[in-house]
Amino acid sequence: MSGVNRLSIYSILDVLARGRLISEIQKAPIGWQRWEVTEGQAYRPDVIAYQFYGTVSAIPIVLAAAKVDDPAKPLPIGEKIALPDAPWVRQRILYYSKAGN
Repeated sequence: MSGVNRLSIYSILDVLARGRLISEIQKAPIGWQRWEVTEGQAYRPDVIAYQFYGTVSAIPIVLAAAKVDDPAKPLPIGEKIALPDAPWVRQRILYYSKAGN
C-alpha cells in the first residue's frame, strides 16, 4: 500500500488540477447527499470525513464542500453541505491524476 488513501486529493500531484477538483466539489451538483454541520463539528471536519467516508483523508473534500479554504476556520454551523459519494471522488481523483489534464 502506497500510504495515500484513494480518497485523498493529495494523490493529485498537480496543484492546479487539485484546484479544479476542489472547484467541482464546490459547485455541488443536485443529488449529492446533504450533511448538516452541527455545533460540535464546526472545528472537526475530520469527524464528518470519518463518519461520511470512513477516513480522515477526506478532510479536504469536506472543507471544499463547505467552501472553507482555511482548515483553522470553522465550518458553517447549521448549513447543509453537499458531499459527493466516494465512487465519484475516486473517479475524479483518477481523472485529475492523469497527465495532460
